[in-house]
Amino acid sequence: MIDREDEDALFREYTESRSQSVRNSIVERYTGLAVALARRFENRGEPLEDLIQVASMALVGAVERFDPQQGAAFSSFATPTILGELKRHFRDKTWSVKVPRGIKELHLRVSPAVAELHAS
Repeated sequence: MIDREDEDALFREYTESRSQSVRNSIVERYTGLAVALARRFENRGEPLEDLIQVASMALVGAVERFDPQQGAAFSSFATPTILGELKRHFRDKTWSVKVPRGIKELHLRVSPAVAELHAS
């Protein structure tokens, strides 16, 4: 993370230029925040790498939407954004109950056949 003056300067530059290199610089500086938040969900059945990817994409979105003129620190804005995306990932992309892998694989094989039968 960076100190508040550097943060303000970087976001002012990004707000004015919308430069991808400036955005990437901000993302690199806050990647540790995204990883730390992803680790909170580490033992919930999803690979940590996937969670870090979700958190990183949320971080990029937070950088793009952040308005430094609101007066809040970026981390205060980004944290709920990243946590929300991680929770949404679990809600939308994972099974709500622990289903054995074999059943999931069977579901993946049967679903196309069911769709084909409904189509005919």
